[in-house]
Amino acid sequence: MSDEKPNPGYETSDARTGLIWIVAVAVVICVALSVFASDFLFRLLHHRDTTSQQRSEMERVTQSISGSQATFPEPRLQIAPQLDLAAMRAREEAELHSYGWIDRKAGVVRLPIDRAMELMVQRGLPVRGDPNAPKPTRTPLDMQQARPLQRDSTPSPK
Repeated sequence: MSDEKPNPGYETSDARTGLIWIVAVAVVICVALSVFASDFLFRLLHHRDTTSQQRSEMERVTQSISGSQATFPEPRLQIAPQLDLAAMRAREEAELHSYGWIDRKAGVVRLPIDRAMELMVQRGLPVRGDPNAPKPTRTPLDMQQARPLQRDSTPSPK
């Protein structure tokens, strides 16, 4: 019995720190690579999903709009607001630079803006107390207020 060494109650040899550091660095590298790989994969899949959803959504909306346009009641939503705005501006620009009738019965015409400015410079602005100033039969405000009444009074074709 005297040949046996007594149990001291603790470990008598040191741990190998070199191996611990190698394992710790390997774990950190693996975690970092996993994070970067999963981030790349999520971004790639999100981009694919977003573009395919947008494409399918646009096709679905376009088909539903084109199919329901004839049956959907007024007021309808604009399909291409940019094109509608461009067309409206082109119409307004054409009206600004062309002649046309505003009220044929009253003899009220629309002049191009450049010609109207030339006439204004030649004749001057009418003065309120001037007895020689022409008196309009209907003012533009009167004509604008009468427009909705004219639209409502005409029967709509069915």
